[in-house]
Amino acid sequence: MEQTNMEAGVPAKRPQFITVLCILTWIGCGIGLIASVMGYFAVQTAGAMMDVASASDPDAMTNMSAMPGMEETMNAMKYAGISLAVGVLGILLCFAGSMMMWKLKKTGYYIYVAGQIIPLVVSAILLGATAFGGIALVLGAIIPVVFIILYGVNLKYMS
Repeated sequence: MEQTNMEAGVPAKRPQFITVLCILTWIGCGIGLIASVMGYFAVQTAGAMMDVASASDPDAMTNMSAMPGMEETMNAMKYAGISLAVGVLGILLCFAGSMMMWKLKKTGYYIYVAGQIIPLVVSAILLGATAFGGIALVLGAIIPVVFIILYGVNLKYMS
């Protein structure tokens, strides 16, 4: 649990708040990885179902495209692979950054911030502004911003 401050040669104790934030980040990374993979397969399944529906009824795609929210679903299917890759990259960056912050390295904070921001920006670009409506806004942007702020407040303990 104790870290050594190489500059002063004295042991530097990691604040308990950083410990809690890092553990919560690791839990979030695990959940995010599972959700990304499950989301990818859910979108692929929806695409397969739409292909079957359009094969049996040629007018099905025309009727489906008029349904509310169908445009977002079709964009999600089109960009599922890219979205998964960027999501997993973000998770890996957050995990690596939190491991560095666990060791009280300030560089980890900037890696963590990149891991939180990049997937949000890419999702906004690929899926459009509608991807940031309702609960997706709360889960997709508010929680990362809170963690970025909480880690940022603790930068004074990192070297």
